[in-house]
Amino acid sequence: MSFGEVPHVVSHELTGKVADGWAVLDVRTDEEWDEGRIDGAVHIPMHEVVARLAEVPDQVVCVCAVGARSSRVA
Repeated sequence: MSFGEVPHVVSHELTGKVADGWAVLDVRTDEEWDEGRIDGAVHIPMHEVVARLAEVPDQVVCVCAVGARSSRVA
């Protein structure tokens, strides 16, 4: 992995990451969150992450609807 590259986690790897202590950070909008979410995920919309950085665990898997927002946040 080169500097600045964001590693990707595919859905079947998520359970293992969580078992290893990683948190799931959902960066979708409030409306998207209300429509459904991953159990146990932390919800901080992308536009609030910088202001709420203290709430972000050290090891996170960022998720969104497609992957663009979560890649930017990561």
